[in-house]
Amino acid sequence: MSKNKILSAAIVAALSTGVQAGEFKLLQNDGSTEMTTPYIYAYEQFPASGTDALDYQYYAEYTVANAISADIYVTFTLSAGTWGSRLSSSDLTLTSTSTTPISIVDQGQTDQSSAQFLVASAGDQSLSANDKLKLKFKVGGVAGVLSVAGTPIKLDVVFATASGGTGIPDEPKSVSVASSGVGAEIELKKDQTAGDVAIDVARGGTVFLGGLDDTTVSLGTVNISNPSNKLKNKNGTLDWDFSASEGTLTVRDGIFAASTPESVYLDLVSPQTEYNAPSGTSSTGDIKADSVDATEATWKLSSDELNQIYTSTTAVPIIVKANGTSIINENGNPPNATFTIKYATDAVYSGKLRHIERNGMVCKLYNIPNPDATDALSIRVTNKTALTGLVLGTLTAMDTTALFTNETLVEALAPQNTVRLGIDDLVAKLPEGTTSWAGRAVLTLNSDLTDIEIFGLVRNKAGGPLMNMSLDASGNACD
Repeated sequence: MSKNKILSAAIVAALSTGVQAGEFKLLQNDGSTEMTTPYIYAYEQFPASGTDALDYQYYAEYTVANAISADIYVTFTLSAGTWGSRLSSSDLTLTSTSTTPISIVDQGQTDQSSAQFLVASAGDQSLSANDKLKLKFKVGGVAGVLSVAGTPIKLDVVFATASGGTGIPDEPKSVSVASSGVGAEIELKKDQTAGDVAIDVARGGTVFLGGLDDTTVSLGTVNISNPSNKLKNKNGTLDWDFSASEGTLTVRDGIFAASTPESVYLDLVSPQTEYNAPSGTSSTGDIKADSVDATEATWKLSSDELNQIYTSTTAVPIIVKANGTSIINENGNPPNATFTIKYATDAVYSGKLRHIERNGMVCKLYNIPNPDATDALSIRVTNKTALTGLVLGTLTAMDTTALFTNETLVEALAPQNTVRLGIDDLVAKLPEGTTSWAGRAVLTLNSDLTDIEIFGLVRNKAGGPLMNMSLDASGNACD
C-alpha cells in the first residue's frame, strides 16, 4: 500500500471516532475570567526548601468537544509542587444539563501533585459537547520550585475510560499555571559621568578636584531595577516589593577619614551636595550610613528604604562629603561595594566603585621637635621627576590644633634636585607672634609632583648621628 493510501486511511479512521481535543484554560480567582497570562511570582520570596504555598485561588476549565458515552476518569497533575489544599469531590464541578455525579477516587492530598476524579455516566452518555469541567485548586509545595527564577508550573489533564464507551479524548491537555522570575536586580557601579576626580594635594589633601564641589564626590551608584511588568507577591493579588525584606550595603576600601555617617549617604533627594534628612511631612529622604570609619561605611536598610531605592526612577548616587579640614585618606584599591538582601535565601551583589586617588604625593611625618627641643630636625625632599613642582606643608600640634595649613615650603623644586628643610623653615610659616609649639608636632607634606622622596631625620645633638623618622611616617612619598 502506498504512503498516501496509508495516510488517507489513518485520517478516515480518526474522523470516524468523532474524538476532538477539548479546550483547556486557566481562570482567574473569580472562576470565570480567563487568565491569558499566568502570574509570574518573584522568586526572592520563596525559600529553597519547606512547604511554602501560593495563596491565590486558581480555577482550570476543560470544555468537552464531543459527547462522551462512558464512565470516565479525569486526572489532573501539576508538573511541579503539590496541591495547596486538599481536594474533594466538590472541587470539580460540571456545567451541564445532565446530573452526572462526580467523585474523587485517588490522591488530591497536600503532599501529592495528582488527583483523579470519576465522572459517572447518566443514561446513554456522561458528558455532552460543550459541557464544562471546572477544577478549583491551589498550588503548594513551591519552596525549592519557584525559588529558582524561571521555573514554570503547569497543570495537565488526562481522560481515561472506566467502563468502555466512546468519545474519550486520548491526548492530554496542558495549561501554564505559574512561574517565577527575578523581582529585582541590583547593580553597583562607579559613576561614569563625573570625569576625573582626585584628592587635591595642592590644597593639602583636604578637598577634591573635579568633584561635585570641593568637598563632595559620588563614588558610584546603586540601582534596584523595577521591571515594568510587575511580578507578584505569593498572594497573587499584590505586586511584589521589599515588604518583608531587609538589606545591608557595605562599602570597603573607601575614603571616609574626613567624613561622618551624616556625610556618607545614598542621595535620593536633590541637591546631591547636601544630606537631606526625611522630613515630618515626607518619609522619603537621603539615607545616611549607619556606621563609618576611615575605610568602611555600612547601611542597614529597612524594607521601606529598600522600596525607596526600588521605586527611584534613576540609579541612586553613593555620596561622600569631606569636612574640608581633615586630610582625605587614599586607598590603593578601588572601593568595593557589597549589597546583601535578606530574602528567604540571602542574595548578594557586589561591584567596584570610583577609585579616587591623590593628584600628587603626600607624606605625614610624626615626632617633629619644637624649636626648644635638644634634638634637631632635617627633612630632605627629592624631586625624582623631570618636572618642577610645588611642595606644601601643614603643621599640626599634639592637641590637633593646626599651627599652619598648606603653606608653601618649596616654591619650585627642580627636577632631580633635593632640598633640606629644618625647624627654622617651619617656624617661618607660623602665624605672626608665634615662635614655637608644645611637645611634638605632625608635619604633612604635599606636592603636585608625581614622584618625590621624603626623608624625615633628627639628631639629638650637634654633630650626632641622623635617625630616620620616616619609618613611622605615612603616605605615598615617605621613604
